[in-house]
Amino acid sequence: MQAVHQLSLFAFFQSQLNFQMRMREGTDAGSEMILRQLRIDANSPFLGKTLKDAGIREKYHCLIVGVERGGETLHAPDVHEPFVEEDVVWIVGENVDVYKLVGENDENVDL
Repeated sequence: MQAVHQLSLFAFFQSQLNFQMRMREGTDAGSEMILRQLRIDANSPFLGKTLKDAGIREKYHCLIVGVERGGETLHAPDVHEPFVEEDVVWIVGENVDVYKLVGENDENVDL
């Protein structure tokens, strides 16, 4: 059962990556899409904000494709659910945009 869940999450990530790539068509053809994790800590500017309020897509041109919380498995993000301390947020976007987003909290990034 867990293998099926992981497979469906992979399909979800792939669809989000494809969506982001279609959004970027016509821009810098040499740009590279990457997937990274960001841990939300007590100093995170995203702590307590919903995905919608955080403005990650608008400000950083990145997508949040998954969130891990506590002992739970990875789940699709809910735009109305605020980020809490110790969330692990999966981010996809162009290399430069992802590092712009996580640069302020680079000690909380898994590369």
